[in-house]
Amino acid sequence: MNLTARSGFLLVGLDADGETRESTHASLEQATAIGRECSRHDRNGPAWRSWEVWGNHPETGEWQPLVCSIIARFRVGRIVATPNVLSRLTRDDILTAIGRHQAGDWGDVDAHDRQANEHALIAGTRLLSVYHAGNGTTFWIITEADRSSTCVLLPEDY
Repeated sequence: MNLTARSGFLLVGLDADGETRESTHASLEQATAIGRECSRHDRNGPAWRSWEVWGNHPETGEWQPLVCSIIARFRVGRIVATPNVLSRLTRDDILTAIGRHQAGDWGDVDAHDRQANEHALIAGTRLLSVYHAGNGTTFWIITEADRSSTCVLLPEDY
């Protein structure tokens, strides 16, 4: 997402195919209304899996997320994390990734795992996502086939 030379409010959405969509709007209300409209369900499900509205912080002028919506595609059950995750990742890294995982944004998985995850939503098998924390640490999120639990772990914890 390129935030340089932007004004107004930036609406960023993840569409049903996993592609990022962006548009700029004059008001927060307008951007939020369009995000909500794009996430409404029709016979094929929502057009967007998740969306955020970004704007300038009034004091620092830095871009920050102002409004966020995630459309859950499955239950995650009980969420657990390994000690390594708890010592190396921030709470925000973990919560953001869980939201992405539940929305069907599988992160940095390869094409085979991405296809396996889409099939798993229908067949009821295990789901795997791969993300990178703000400090560069790679971590995984695995939701069990019965959707009873989701584990956040580092690759070396597997």
